[in-house]
Amino acid sequence: GISYSTTFSNSTYFSGNIDQVSYGGVNGYTFCLILKTDGTVYACGYNPYGALGINNTTSQTTPVQVKGVNGNLTLSNIKQISAGYYHSVFLDNSGNVYACGHNANGSLGINSTTQSNVVVQVKGVLGSGTLSNITQISGGFHHNLFLNNSGNIKSETLYGLFLTPSPNASQINTLNKRKLTNHGNCTI
Repeated sequence: GISYSTTFSNSTYFSGNIDQVSYGGVNGYTFCLILKTDGTVYACGYNPYGALGINNTTSQTTPVQVKGVNGNLTLSNIKQISAGYYHSVFLDNSGNVYACGHNANGSLGINSTTQSNVVVQVKGVLGSGTLSNITQISGGFHHNLFLNNSGNIKSETLYGLFLTPSPNASQINTLNKRKLTNHGNCTI
């Protein structure tokens, strides 16, 4: 497989202004998201499904800036990033959620299973409106988890977005079976 190993701390790209780093992928085919303190996002690594959000599927060995929604301008005002299997999830300062990449199981939450190499806004419950009022995100294997400002957990899969006020033991057991951890062997 392809493995990317990059040192960012002394990089001319970032000069110590890194807020978060998140790795995704599996079996050596990995990618990395980097959130700067100014709310912009950079990405590098394996990209055949568009997880880097750069409007193409070319893998990158050095960090490139993630483009904005639908490939316009650049992504900004981001406060949290999360890399999933081969998809990426972004949370902005207003509580809106965006995603790009692999989508065979509907993990992008865009009411389809078509992959996207550009960042798109995640739809709301059952594909209605857009997902909002989110405070935390987590990219999973073929799904994502979201925590909203009321303390509710939302998840997106091929079966659509569901909302639960408080997960019961059965729901937690189901979530645990979905491999919530990210995979990859990138190092910083």
